[in-house]
Amino acid sequence: MHLAWSSQEILNAMLGNKYELLKEEGEYNPGGWREFTFRQVRTKRQVQVFVKAAGRNKVWMRVGPGEPPAGVPLKETVNVRKDAEMALKILKKQFGKSLAPRGKSWEAPYDRSRS
Repeated sequence: MHLAWSSQEILNAMLGNKYELLKEEGEYNPGGWREFTFRQVRTKRQVQVFVKAAGRNKVWMRVGPGEPPAGVPLKETVNVRKDAEMALKILKKQFGKSLAPRGKSWEAPYDRSRS
């Protein structure tokens, strides 16, 4: 998968599921990355999607915040996780079998060395 194609598929999936794009950042050069911030129209909660080129025809994608929430109440942290899981479900449906987890599980620890 190429970065530009993956970015367009992310936009198609999220915009088609009642999310609006708030911010888009990044660059498409070799080794490039894109970060999208979406807001769900009904609840007004936000979710981030980060995608980075990871070799020939592969990308690395993260759904959710770039760092673990610090100083945030538990109730809000649970909502952030639910929003990220809902966005991941939408993206899994859009990408089909071309989207696969990096490890054995869809649960992935925060890994600052790769982002």
